[in-house]
Parts: sequence; structure tokens; C-alpha cells
Amino acid sequence: MPRMYSSSVRRQIVARLRSGEPVAVVAAETGVCQATLFRWKRQALIDAGVIEGIPSVEADELAAARKRIAALEAELALTRDACELFDAEAVVPPKRRRAIAEGLIARGYSARSACRITGLARSLLQYHRRRRVPDREVRRLIVADTITEIHQRSRGTYGRRRVRAALLADYDMNVNLKLVNSIMSEQGLYGLPRPGRRKPNLIGVDTPVDLVNRRFTATRPNELWCTDITEHPARDGKVYCCAILDCFSRMIVARTFSTTADTALVNNAVNMAVDNRTRSGPTILHADHGTQFTSWSFGENMRRWGLLGSFGTVGDSFLTPPWSRSGHGCRSRCSTPADGPPPSSWPPPWPITSTTSTTSNAVTATSVTSAQQSSKRSGRPPIRSLNSHDHGSKQRGQIISTLGVLT
Repeated sequence: MPRMYSSSVRRQIVARLRSGEPVAVVAAETGVCQATLFRWKRQALIDAGVIEGIPSVEADELAAARKRIAALEAELALTRDACELFDAEAVVPPKRRRAIAEGLIARGYSARSACRITGLARSLLQYHRRRRVPDREVRRLIVADTITEIHQRSRGTYGRRRVRAALLADYDMNVNLKLVNSIMSEQGLYGLPRPGRRKPNLIGVDTPVDLVNRRFTATRPNELWCTDITEHPARDGKVYCCAILDCFSRMIVARTFSTTADTALVNNAVNMAVDNRTRSGPTILHADHGTQFTSWSFGENMRRWGLLGSFGTVGDSFLTPPWSRSGHGCRSRCSTPADGPPPSSWPPPWPITSTTSTTSNAVTATSVTSAQQSSKRSGRPPIRSLNSHDHGSKQRGQIISTLGVLT
């Protein structure tokens, strides 16, 4: 390491050299190398402006700038290596930070820099370095090596349950299924068949296009029908109503009720609408992307009656049914005439909604009666819902008593 001289000693030696004393004499007296004395004398002449060169002040600033640049380059390299170890994680847990700090130290960085860039305390790093490895981690490493060996031996066909059975049968290792699941997920090991990724709903599924585009207007009867399912609370539970509305006359042409929103509910509504109306041209049936309307049974029923399916856009909050924007609600139109505009005295003065929303038994009776009348006109049995109660003496007696109350 070169010897350091104070600034006062250097100024005295430079003054003697500029006064005319020989360099060899000064070097012999002070013990400073002659090359160093020549360099000091030349730098003094540059500072005095006698010869051209870089002054001492600028040289010091340049040296400090170079030192700063070197520190910034080292910091940038440290940050890049830390980003590679972070693996684009937004929030890194504390246990993961210690592993990243260890990786930076292995790449040649100091422990101080590694702890600073990862936000880890140096005392915690030193504690984990000096502590004894727990038996749990040792057992996990042994089980991980054994699981990898079993999976390779099975040519990548064993899943988690078979790997656990192999550990118990071949190695007498009773390992929890959760531990096997964790190790195989960490190692990226899967059996056959591979677990399929779940696709979002209606992605890659062919459904009818939107033929309405939120224009709920029609130029003739039976040109555009709109349908939807509504949920109504009742004393015995929930009641679901599927109504079909003609956009020309704004009348409910069909309605069905059930305590389960299944495919039979919407199919019965379509059958009732086809039986009640006399169509002279193509009819568009517009609905949303509910599971009942996108089912295979509903599509086959529409094709059987020659209806053109139209589905609104997925997740569109502006696709509201027309009856939600009309003056009267769906319940007040459930007993309108089948054809023609509603009379001027509509709605009638007697209470219609009280009998349809009192109990679920009354709703079920109305649905069964409507389905039976539709089946008599078409000559086919109605589509029975999974929760229909039209069989059995007890349910039949309840329906007859309810119809007596309605009449």
C-alpha cells in the first residue's frame, strides 16, 4: 500500500522544488521517491497555470465522479440480480427474502448489500446461518428426493395418491397427503391424466348471436319475444317465474312457476307461448346467457318450434328486460289476453298478485294447471320439473284445495 503524506508536508516539499532545489537532494532528505516529487512539481505548475493540464480541483472531482459511477454500476448489477431471484413477484414473503439474500451472497455480493436490497435484517440472516437445521426440513428434503425417485420410476404416471401409497409400501414412510401434494406441486410433478385448466364460462362455446342489439321494438305481433327468470321470496322458500313477453303488444304471452330454476321451467314457458300464439312469420326469442337458456334441451326445443335464438352480450348491465322499463310490473301482466293490445281498464281492480305470491303451493298449482292445459291442446305430455308435486294424494289434495280458493 502506498505511503500517504499530509497536505502540509506536500506543500513544503513543492515550495522547495519550485525554489530551485534539486529533486535528488530533496528526495534524499525527505525519503520520497523522485518520481513522486516530479509528479508533485508538475501538478503544482499546472495549478499555477504555467503549463497546460487538469488542475487538482478538477482531478479530485473527476475521481469522485468515477467512484460514484462505479458504485452506481455495482448497485445496478445488484438490483438486476435481485430482480432475477425475485422472479417478478410483487410481494415477497419474509422466508423467501432470506433465500434471495443467500443467493445474492453466493453471487459475490456482500451480506450488507444483500440484506439492504431485500429488506432483511442482518441479525436475522446471521441467526439463520448459525442455527441448527431442524429435523422437519431434513425430513422434507428426504421425502422430496424419495418422491422424485418414485415419480421417475413410474415414468411420470403416478399421481399424488399413488406416490403416497408407494412411500408407505416400499419405504415404510407414512407421509401426510398434504405434504406429498405440497412437494409435488413445488417440484412440478403430476400424474396421468394431467389436471385440466378450467376455462371461463362461455369461452369457446358457440351460442346464438345477438339479433336484438338492445332494440326491443317490433313491427308486428310475435316478431320478437323476450324471456327471463325472476326470483320471488315466499313463505315456504323461493319461487322462480319464467315469463315470455311480446315486444309488440308488451304482453306476457306465457309464464311458468317453479321452486327450482331448471331447464324444464323455461321449456314449459316456450311450449305455452307457442300454443297460445298464432304465428305467421319468423319469431326471435331473446334471452341472456343463463345456464337454462344455453342448455342443449332449450336449444333443441327452440329448433323444434322453429324459433330464432338470440342471446345478449355477456356481462352487459344495459341488457334489461323490457318489462322492467314499462309502467306495470311483470306480476300485473301475468293474466293479460293472449292477442291484441291491453284494454284501457287494465290492470283489473281485483288483486291478482296476492294469490300468486302467497305461498309456493299456489304457485305450483298455477304452473301445473297451465302445463296441463298446454299439453291438452298440443297432444303431448308436459315437461315435468324435478321438483313438481303433481303426483301423490297429498299434493293432489293441496292443489285442488288451492284451485278452489282461486276460483
